[in-house]
Amino acid sequence: MEWRPAQQTVRPGDTVDIGLYAVSDNAGNQPISAMDVLIEWDASTLQLVGVVNNGPYAWFQSGFFSDSSLDGINNTFADGDAKYTALAQFVTPASATPAGLLVTTVRFQALAGTPGNIVSIPLTLGPSSETAVYGTAFPGQDVTGTRGSAEIVVCFAPADGDLNEDGSPDGLDIQDFVQAVLDTSTASVDVCHADFDDDGMIDLGDLDGFIDAVLN
Repeated sequence: MEWRPAQQTVRPGDTVDIGLYAVSDNAGNQPISAMDVLIEWDASTLQLVGVVNNGPYAWFQSGFFSDSSLDGINNTFADGDAKYTALAQFVTPASATPAGLLVTTVRFQALAGTPGNIVSIPLTLGPSSETAVYGTAFPGQDVTGTRGSAEIVVCFAPADGDLNEDGSPDGLDIQDFVQAVLDTSTASVDVCHADFDDDGMIDLGDLDGFIDAVLN
């Protein structure tokens, strides 16, 4: 299982979409009958909103099912953990591909600045909950494989143009800005200071904002 964030650097109030992918561990497709995926994050800087079912496969059932009779992980998301479940169609199972099957997109909202909030897939939570991906060869076939993580940076302040972090946006930041534009940089330090159009990268769309910051 693998996380693929739409953007890794955001600001408080922004939506954070992270694609959950099932990736084959060989050159062929691997059938999936069901999965339970545990999710853990720092709830002080990210708030779980829900899922966006935008993958190519139509699951029979999927979501954050009630588990109050077990560990109660989904009783509240305010504690920074959840359990996502997906059940495949009976006739046509899902397939993990080498490029990765988008299972769903997990949506968070950024609450406060942080140099890094790790969204992970723990193996176990509580006494009876575990991450597991099931195949189709026989009932209960465990094909889980590796479990990925994603780091989300939430900027502490609006873009200010101070790329060299000397305390003020000025002519000394121009070279760094030009280089960031040429690289179409997505580095957190660049995005936090110079992503004026809030698209997760530094490009010519940020030029007017940067000029205004330097001149004022």
